[in-house]
Amino acid sequence: AKWGLTVVYYLAGIFCVAKYVHQLSSTISKLKPKSKVTSLKVAANVDYCPPEVSLAAGLYKNEKNSSKMFSNTVLITTANYGYLDMLQNWALMTNHLGLKFVVVAMDDLIFNELKNQHQIFPDLYNYVIKAASRVSSNASKFNSSGFNLISCNKFKISLQIIEQCNVDLVFSDTDNVFLQDPFGHQMGQMILSRQFDFLFQLNLYPKGCIKRPGLIWGKQNGTMSHEANTGFYYLSKNAALIRNMMLETLLQCEQFAGQNGYFDDQTLFWRILSQAAANHTLARPLHYCSQQEVRHILSRDYSSAFVDVQSSIQEQNLTRLCCLDPFYHPSGQTKLPYDQRWISYHANWIIGKTGKIDVLKRIRAWNGVFSPSPNVS
Repeated sequence: AKWGLTVVYYLAGIFCVAKYVHQLSSTISKLKPKSKVTSLKVAANVDYCPPEVSLAAGLYKNEKNSSKMFSNTVLITTANYGYLDMLQNWALMTNHLGLKFVVVAMDDLIFNELKNQHQIFPDLYNYVIKAASRVSSNASKFNSSGFNLISCNKFKISLQIIEQCNVDLVFSDTDNVFLQDPFGHQMGQMILSRQFDFLFQLNLYPKGCIKRPGLIWGKQNGTMSHEANTGFYYLSKNAALIRNMMLETLLQCEQFAGQNGYFDDQTLFWRILSQAAANHTLARPLHYCSQQEVRHILSRDYSSAFVDVQSSIQEQNLTRLCCLDPFYHPSGQTKLPYDQRWISYHANWIIGKTGKIDVLKRIRAWNGVFSPSPNVS
């Protein structure tokens, strides 16, 4: 009897260990990426560039207005069918400013719809391409698994275009509307300076009120205190380190695929970038712009003082990044009164498409018409 009892305990122990190992293996498998790294190759054919991208390079429809230095820069946006109305509004307003752009259709429904609309508006959707990876056709709620999939897929699209077409890229969400020409303002000057690898909009909390230009940029010591908004940015084709961070973001997107929560491209990317900023052993360490550098660039001051700043950056072989002035490019600050000096407005920090449209209507930036009355508040 004693021997039999020992055998029972022994078998029970083996069962418990096996069960624990099974649970542990199951947990680990959930944490691993669902696809191999090789499945995240950005481009299946890096030698092929969609002709629409090449035709949209230069930013401006009128070549007389297009600087030769913009000749390799492309403006793109993306949308699925659930955001067709947002895309229409963005496209009308951007087209009104004389800008060329590529629309990347994220599902078959919107791709077919845009082909039909091109027959009605032949000047509006000249450059439409289909995303290699499709997503749901529905509008998705912030933090939902569908939203996270769409947001991460936008990174993949940007990387595909840069790698396949060897261009500098400006990406804009469809809820980030251009009220004035962004390339005829500070952003254009910063791009033309060739001093920055990555320019981005700040993801400021809505209650953060920016009352005048120049209040927030790089601190004097070049610290990064505010998250980048990945719904509006410029990325140089030479920014290998930033592109690698975007690839790492895609890996983490795959790891958390199908889960709700803060697993979108923006949250994951900023976490990776912040960790890299603290790593001083990188081949090309991150250099966050200082107010001094930006002032020199915007004043077009190519004096010896500016040359010193320029040469020091190049000698150190740095990856250079800077935020756009949040006064001119507000994001999600729904209570701010309209200011005619705004260059763009990003309707984020608003959950749901209806809320975004309401805010855009409030500042008269809906239906492709921007004519704010003096008393807009």
